[in-house]
Amino acid sequence: MSNTIELAKSFVPKLDECYRLASLTSVLDGAPELAKQGANANELIIPLMSMDGLADYSRNGGYVQGGVTMTNETVKCNFDRGRRFDVDVMDDLETAGLAFGRLSAQFIRDKVVPELDAFRFASYCGISGVTKKEETLADGAATVAALSAAVTAMDDEEVTATGSEYVAKLTDRAISYYAEVERRFTEMNGVLDDAATAEAADTADNLWSTNGDLYTANGISKTSLQTYLLNAQKAKALLKMTYGPDGTTPVAEDEYTDFVNNDCYYIEAVQFPLVDYSTYSMADDDQKAAIMATAESCMAELNTTATAETASNSALYTAAMTYVPQAMAAMGSSLDASQAVYYAASQLYTPDDLSSYGSDEYNNLTDPLDEAGLNHWTTINLGTTILVARKIDPFKTYTVDELNSMYDLLSSMKSTDVQSELYAAGAALEHNLNSSALNTYSASKIKKNV
Repeated sequence: MSNTIELAKSFVPKLDECYRLASLTSVLDGAPELAKQGANANELIIPLMSMDGLADYSRNGGYVQGGVTMTNETVKCNFDRGRRFDVDVMDDLETAGLAFGRLSAQFIRDKVVPELDAFRFASYCGISGVTKKEETLADGAATVAALSAAVTAMDDEEVTATGSEYVAKLTDRAISYYAEVERRFTEMNGVLDDAATAEAADTADNLWSTNGDLYTANGISKTSLQTYLLNAQKAKALLKMTYGPDGTTPVAEDEYTDFVNNDCYYIEAVQFPLVDYSTYSMADDDQKAAIMATAESCMAELNTTATAETASNSALYTAAMTYVPQAMAAMGSSLDASQAVYYAASQLYTPDDLSSYGSDEYNNLTDPLDEAGLNHWTTINLGTTILVARKIDPFKTYTVDELNSMYDLLSSMKSTDVQSELYAAGAALEHNLNSSALNTYSASKIKKNV
């Protein structure tokens, strides 16, 4: 359930959110629903809007008339990339969506995000008209780390320096973070397990198989890449070494319980898309009315079949199989009932998940649920989809350990704290950077193709 839903299937919003949280460049994403298919198969049409700015108000003449210009830009796709995985539907249903959900989320984090971020950073550096100054980094690993820190740094601090000064500042910050992770991991006698080491190696292998020539052209060795990935694994390990069950300051069970009860929402929902993604067209008023009527029929059924305080997966899937195809038919599309189960979702939403739906003043997802009350079904119009949804108490169905295993509550609660602490401690480290080494690797000369 995302405000921007490309396929409106139950796992797509969760994977979109997974991508958003992991990617360093997702903050620059536009609204995908605005892009339309062009005349050719590899083209997209993107609307561009420009308008006049502020002007002086006159007490005699009033406001100065402004103008708005809307144009459409046709762009070509750079690549056609993908990978297919097959998961048996029954295996997925019997694991409450974990079979596909965990596989897909891991694929997004480990394979999709690094490749797309690398491509975007290279593309940004190749844009003409951008002010550039050569700044150097010690090696490939430090360069990757500097890029990784860029978005965080811009969020944390106001940018008032020149571009070159800012790049130098980011470089120093990233190197300091890297060094503090290594120092603290050693101090705490940390040892990466075989799974973490293998994950770093596998990720390096996959990145190198697709981008090895580009890395080499930019002076990045496979060893440097793997070293950086191992450092990231050490940072993840420090989270567990600090706040995990055997950590120095373990998070207690009641802290997890309070976090879930006070900061999270466990939501069951059936999704009814208001966009025909085969034509990228929004439903018209008549179609919206028909879809809303179907959603209300679905809600009426769930008010009969899904009234228990526990999770209602079976009833949810049955409702989706009955009513989602009807909603699709209202927009002239067809959907097999067996595929409609993917429009049913049952999941825990953390504060990061919920923030994409609005602010504390009004949240498009949580406020309607709060108004309906716990265990009560309601309809929610999110603009591109209508939800038939309710909030339930997850502890009626799952234990704290089960929820932590399914949703990695520890990371949601403490990853930001650990990262901030590592950045602060890294900044306080004494160091003597090698200026000649810094002068060997210029960010302004990053190659985007070979």
